[in-house]
Amino acid sequence: MKTRTVLFFGIMLFFTGCAADLMNIELEGDIAKWEELNIQAEALISTLQLNNYSSEWQKNAKVLDEEIIQMNRQAEIKSEQLLGSRQYSKYSHLFRRIYMLSGDNDPEFTKKPASKIYQWKKKIRPVISQREYVRTHPSLNPQQKQCILNGEY
Repeated sequence: MKTRTVLFFGIMLFFTGCAADLMNIELEGDIAKWEELNIQAEALISTLQLNNYSSEWQKNAKVLDEEIIQMNRQAEIKSEQLLGSRQYSKYSHLFRRIYMLSGDNDPEFTKKPASKIYQWKKKIRPVISQREYVRTHPSLNPQQKQCILNGEY
């Protein structure tokens, strides 16, 4: 919803004769979306109970994860386009914010607290992947399943 509002506002400014920078507005919309995804990730992380993933929790986690992957792809495409046209430096401050919110920053390097998406990528996504693999491979013996769930494979 916020993204549409920001985009609509940008288009209106453009057509009313204001010198609107559509890429700037688009990136601001992406930042708003990343902030929203961080809130969703925080909510899902807070409801996570060890060894107890309800089907609804897993469904919500999968949707969130797909949105994170899609937003990462969009950021990569936009940054490559801007690098190709040599305009990246004009928007680098916005991309820094996107990278921080998207979890692509390393807290050891930046000395800033990691976003919830960073925690999602580093802690939650691997657990979800392990559980999904065990669920989709019923031929595994109990010992193999336990090794996978413990992260030993």
